[in-house]
Amino acid sequence: MSILLRNLTRLTLISLVFSSQALAHPSQNFDAEFAVRLMGFNVGTVEQKMRCQADTCTLTSEAEPPRWARRFINESTFETSQILTENNQFRWLSYHKDLTRRHSKQTIQIETDLIADLENDRIHFPQKDRSWPASPYAYDTMTIAYALQFYALNGDPTPPLVLQEEKQQTHVKFNVANQATRTHLNYKSNLKARYYEWTTDTQEIKVWLIDELNFFPGRIEVNNTQVKRRVVLSLDAPPHFQ
Repeated sequence: MSILLRNLTRLTLISLVFSSQALAHPSQNFDAEFAVRLMGFNVGTVEQKMRCQADTCTLTSEAEPPRWARRFINESTFETSQILTENNQFRWLSYHKDLTRRHSKQTIQIETDLIADLENDRIHFPQKDRSWPASPYAYDTMTIAYALQFYALNGDPTPPLVLQEEKQQTHVKFNVANQATRTHLNYKSNLKARYYEWTTDTQEIKVWLIDELNFFPGRIEVNNTQVKRRVVLSLDAPPHFQ
């Protein structure tokens, strides 16, 4: 009888482990809207979406300042990232940005691509003919917050993240990682969150993952220390999961 009980207990524990792993995956399809504050002023919203087919997910972000705010912000962006989620991984594949910059006498369109070449272990920036070493934990500036969500949900230690930007590649060294705290969003105050913070040569980046929203990145702050420009994204409402 004792052997049977031990076997049943073992099977129960295995079942619980696999059940928790299944529940740990984020709800991959979502729609979210963030309020944007620039230098302390509300300057519009950013809409982000995730859509997945099989193991490939597409994350998009659209930022179009309202007409009244264009005296402060002369740029609008549409960004797209491709992510591979097979084998319990969150692997970044590519990033594309369409930037529209408006001036009094002309409008400039700029395209940017960052592409992970998995076969040759390189990340390419074709517009400037530049490349960097690849990493399984490399992410663009839009995707990295959702990578933090993925690892937090799965209960994994935060891996050695790499922030891939147009001009540089930075190995993230956290000042703070996965610290329990509370934060305020645009629609609700005093929410439990996990806090992350790191700095680069030019930026200070802060991310709050909200406990009650499956660790969804509800607040993101990017402070450009060179030009003293601080941008804050804060959820305007709970994200809609599909």
